[in-house]
Amino acid sequence: MLSNGLPKIGFFTIATNHYVLMLEAQLRAISDQVRELDWQYVVATDQVEHLAQFTRDNQLDDHVRVLKCPPYKFPLASMLRFKYISEQMTEFDFICYLDCDMEIENSHALHVAILKSTSVNLVRHPGWSRGFGLKLSPKERLAESYFRLRKGGLGSWESRRKSFAWVPRRKRRDYYAGGIFFGPTEEIRRLSKICDAWMDADLRAGIVASVHDESYLNRWATLNKFTPLGPEYCYSNFSWLPDLDVVVRALDKRSMRIPLGEISNQK
Repeated sequence: MLSNGLPKIGFFTIATNHYVLMLEAQLRAISDQVRELDWQYVVATDQVEHLAQFTRDNQLDDHVRVLKCPPYKFPLASMLRFKYISEQMTEFDFICYLDCDMEIENSHALHVAILKSTSVNLVRHPGWSRGFGLKLSPKERLAESYFRLRKGGLGSWESRRKSFAWVPRRKRRDYYAGGIFFGPTEEIRRLSKICDAWMDADLRAGIVASVHDESYLNRWATLNKFTPLGPEYCYSNFSWLPDLDVVVRALDKRSMRIPLGEISNQK
């Protein structure tokens, strides 16, 4: 707890290379809310000086702790999340993992959801979420039926039995996004330790899961109890999703213009 008795929420993200600019865009948009709600960000980055200058310029020095990490690129950088969470996020009451290329549209709704959580909260992946009563086009219905027949269920499942991320066909039901998950610190760190151990075992065997960290998260979901949330916590504009009260939006990296020249030591 904080000295004022309020629960302490820690956000963790990884922002190496040009991804640090995406994180800055995320923080810049909610800087007032970060200070108001006293959110604490822990960021693993190779752009330490660059991010430190940003936090000073935006009066976020007291809300961002920087961890130096190697200039890994995707997917290796992303795959470090579980190790960092289990080892570095010990001082908080609640932990929220959040990809740096996300946009928080309703900070207060996210704040309340985190504080109300009593278990791990996983978010249904917007690309694989159904059940809203919206009609798919004939082409979409055909593609979905064929996919279900081949894969057993909608989702980017790891289908190799030799991987620790493998999900048996009979358990391929709801698929969850790796870009955001949150809950009480003890629960999130326990999840992270398990997923990190699975990932390390796979890497030692020369195996990289199909969707990296997200694959292990979905394997964990087939073995443990948790609280499922709707895609409004990781929203994207898909035809099968209705208009929702968006809390967090997943940005389309292909449409984001990243001014790479802003980082002098860009790898």
